[in-house]
Amino acid sequence: MKRGGSGGCVGLQGPSGFSTESTREQILSLLGKVLEGYRLHPFLFILNTKADPPILPLAHQTELLFRLAFRKPVRVLIGDEIGLGKTIEAILIVRFLEYRDGVRRILVLVPRILVEQWRLELKRFGIHAKVIERGNISNLAKQGFPEGWYIASIDLVKREEYKPKIVGVDWDVVIVDEAHRVGIIRSGRKSITQRYELVEELAKVTNRNIILLSATPHRGHATDYISRLKLVDPYLEGDEKELDNDPFYRLTRDSILMRRTKMDVNEVYEHREIFKKARFIARVIEATGEETEFNELLFEFLRDKLLKYYEYLDDEPKALPLLLALIAKRASSSPYAAMLTLERMLHKRSLVIEGKSPSLAEASKLDEEAESIVEAYLGLGFEDYSEAGDLDKEVEPDELINRFVDKCSTLLEEQDLQEIENLFKLARTIVDSNDSRLRGVLKLIRDHLDKGDKIVVFTEYKDTAEYIYSKLKDEMPDIFKVTALITSEGITIPGWKKRERPGIEDLKRYLQHGQVKLIISTDVAAEGLNLQAANIIINYEPSWSPIKVEQRLGRVWRLGQEREVTSYTVFLAIKSDKDVLDILYRKLLAWGRSLQESRVAIGEEVVIDMMTDEGSTTIPIDVGKGTPRYSEYKAILTYISGGRKALEKYVQNIISALASLKKNLEKVGLTRRNITDMIEKFLSNVLGDLRGNDIDRVLKELFMIAAELRGLSIKKEGDRVFAGAFILNNAYDFYSSTVTLLSNTGSLDKPVYLVSSAQIEGLKELHLFKITVFFKNRPIYSETAGVGVKVDSIKLLRGRELLDIIVKALSPSQVVSSPQEYYISNELLQDLKGRALGEVTNTVARGAIKELINYVSKLEELGFSTRHQDWEPRDLGVYSNRSEYLGAIIFTTPSEISPGGAVPPISVKEVEEAAMSLAMEYEKKSGRIPEDVSMREHFDILSRDPRTGEIRFIEVKGKSGLDLEIELTETEFSVAKEKGEKYWLYIVYGIGTGKPRLLAVRDPVNNMKWREDIIKRYRLRPE
Repeated sequence: MKRGGSGGCVGLQGPSGFSTESTREQILSLLGKVLEGYRLHPFLFILNTKADPPILPLAHQTELLFRLAFRKPVRVLIGDEIGLGKTIEAILIVRFLEYRDGVRRILVLVPRILVEQWRLELKRFGIHAKVIERGNISNLAKQGFPEGWYIASIDLVKREEYKPKIVGVDWDVVIVDEAHRVGIIRSGRKSITQRYELVEELAKVTNRNIILLSATPHRGHATDYISRLKLVDPYLEGDEKELDNDPFYRLTRDSILMRRTKMDVNEVYEHREIFKKARFIARVIEATGEETEFNELLFEFLRDKLLKYYEYLDDEPKALPLLLALIAKRASSSPYAAMLTLERMLHKRSLVIEGKSPSLAEASKLDEEAESIVEAYLGLGFEDYSEAGDLDKEVEPDELINRFVDKCSTLLEEQDLQEIENLFKLARTIVDSNDSRLRGVLKLIRDHLDKGDKIVVFTEYKDTAEYIYSKLKDEMPDIFKVTALITSEGITIPGWKKRERPGIEDLKRYLQHGQVKLIISTDVAAEGLNLQAANIIINYEPSWSPIKVEQRLGRVWRLGQEREVTSYTVFLAIKSDKDVLDILYRKLLAWGRSLQESRVAIGEEVVIDMMTDEGSTTIPIDVGKGTPRYSEYKAILTYISGGRKALEKYVQNIISALASLKKNLEKVGLTRRNITDMIEKFLSNVLGDLRGNDIDRVLKELFMIAAELRGLSIKKEGDRVFAGAFILNNAYDFYSSTVTLLSNTGSLDKPVYLVSSAQIEGLKELHLFKITVFFKNRPIYSETAGVGVKVDSIKLLRGRELLDIIVKALSPSQVVSSPQEYYISNELLQDLKGRALGEVTNTVARGAIKELINYVSKLEELGFSTRHQDWEPRDLGVYSNRSEYLGAIIFTTPSEISPGGAVPPISVKEVEEAAMSLAMEYEKKSGRIPEDVSMREHFDILSRDPRTGEIRFIEVKGKSGLDLEIELTETEFSVAKEKGEKYWLYIVYGIGTGKPRLLAVRDPVNNMKWREDIIKRYRLRPE
């Protein structure tokens, strides 16, 4: 307490030189506690999920995982735009269910072309999934499908001979990818009905976890969309008339349906450019005379042949129109593909016996085959390719088209042969002399490789892919050396010397490391192959289906893409190409997007910005009666028969349907309108704002503190950090390396107390708690929460705001001391704990389940569903909580009393007496025997522990307020130095608040930071 002394003193303050090894360990220990507190926060759950390469959590992923963690079963339709990582989201959800519920048997149903992609993605997570095939399904069924992950082609297991083997298994989780293919209305096609019946059978187990994935959950038809929602919620009752309304669709948003776009991620969730810009460029180049002549003769022949056939038959024929459409498509792909098709037709027709024509039965068979090919290859996108041909292997369109062309050659008349012969000769001339499209594409390739870009050239046809590859070898041997070819026959990689053929992972590795810089691929072979390492796409032929442009773009424009993406299509200045550009691209692809046009040296360019509010354009596929359904086949035939005007009219009807569909998407909650503020509040208030560059920065700063305390030399190069053996590039690196540095900090059981000189928003104390939320006694969520105490208020601090304060407070230059003991009354501690526990639990649990409870209660109330018997929660009663006190940071901020307002002497005395009284009482409660020696020693209490013989020389300092601005006289400091570890400094503060605290520091000379002050004094001396 206060005694006389010499003219100097030392004051507690900072920053200055660092203190002791003990304090270092205490800082590390508290950091460890803080991070451990977040172990079940979805952000850290994702960071802790083992994957190679690791997953870097994004806010749209943490939001999804958080909402689903609080419900049982998990049943949801994830409708995120292509490229947002739906596969990863589904795997993370199941990983959480493995932890929470112990799920062990998981079935993944996918289109056949995605089986390998899923197998490799699961392998990334250390999951070795079994692929269900025709050859092993019976054996697996006999074994009862042992626990594990299974991947199956939905078109395989939907078949009657296999379906019972699948639906009879007690699956814990069923994931359905490309779930828009599972519907009840799709042109009356049986395959779709079979898919729906399979998934419906699996989904009717109401307590089973069901996860549906689709980038286009609503395809333009309400009945179809509602049928998918009924797979998620089998309790739903009512038909389209009852459920197709705004109130119902609003209830589904964030309850059973989640939908986010690339623009949402950039502008709302992350506030940074996760998805780089992407643009489509249509480049028009001059055509040769031969190319112009070939185009004119071709469409004149096709138009005449089609119109003549329409006049001849009352019934609408299918085989011949398809043959003509295929000729048009092959010709627009490359003169080489056209040449092969025309040559084949001539050869096959020459074998036909003169005068023989197909019978009615044969013609009917051809019509059936034509219908199958139209649906598989000339629908909207590439997704239905897998339905044609063998179930166990990829089938290139060339193969089926060639077989069909062979059969259809009998439909050609004698007078057709001369025209086909002329077209064949022109095509061969173009191939041999000057193929302008090829020249334009090769120039694009050269220009972009010179800039350091990596390129994928897509074509629909294997013939065209091999043609480009061969021409590259002849004309650009230097580029050929870094070019890979992908067709259904396999992958060809330059310089590959191993006996076995290279696989997808080999190709990705070569592309990543720059050994491959150009890929030429057919769509079938590359379906499901994600190539984020490339950033330039060249669509070799102008597609008659703009959505195919988007599907190709989605292969590279996705999570992990670090560069801006450009997708090109080269158009020739010929009539058909220009009409397709003007009508299908300038109008249909550009609908709802920004479009610019310009003249360039080689001709003209149309540039379309592919980033939109709604995400990828959803062109109507499943539509109501009287609404046009876009079909590539229909577009080609319309153009062949009626030319530009007919195609314009057809596309205008599609655009009208698109406008109607957009309204429907807004109605069903699949657009971002009016939800931005809601998402912002949710991410900030509920999930603690752990997102974007700010949380990356906090994790980096936490690592820097730990690295400095461990004595590592730190070097920065841009965003990269080198510290000892650590090389750190991203949030995962900083987090995992920090955990490594904190791994040997001893027991985390005892609370940790630290004194900091940081001045942060008037904080005097920061008490830290780990809050855990339980769902039926199983922990499902946790976070570290702080209660900040100021002179006149108490504030709950969470998430990034809390972590920012901790980072500043625990900077080694700011930490003053690590008290060995800290006393706070149980009443005050319970009050602080109650504030943290109650507020966090209410905010978190209510935020997670509000939409689900609202959905369930309203539907049951309105009679649109039966009671959701097996769904939980119905209210907050299923959750419990627990808090654990982690420790506190006490701030040595200056006194709140103004310089002119000294405390009256009596007040000082009262404070000193209260401090001594509390210190004596604390010693007694601790089992020691204290003695007040303040009147005869240069310390206040001599305390002995009869159990251990420990002796404490205690100096007591009292403070009325919450500030820790104290000083020792020079004599007191000398005594402290002399007594060493037996000397204790007890700071009793907050006495004037009625809730005093006691902070005890052993050997304060060595365990605290001090500043030496020299005080001048003047005495009167008689002369």
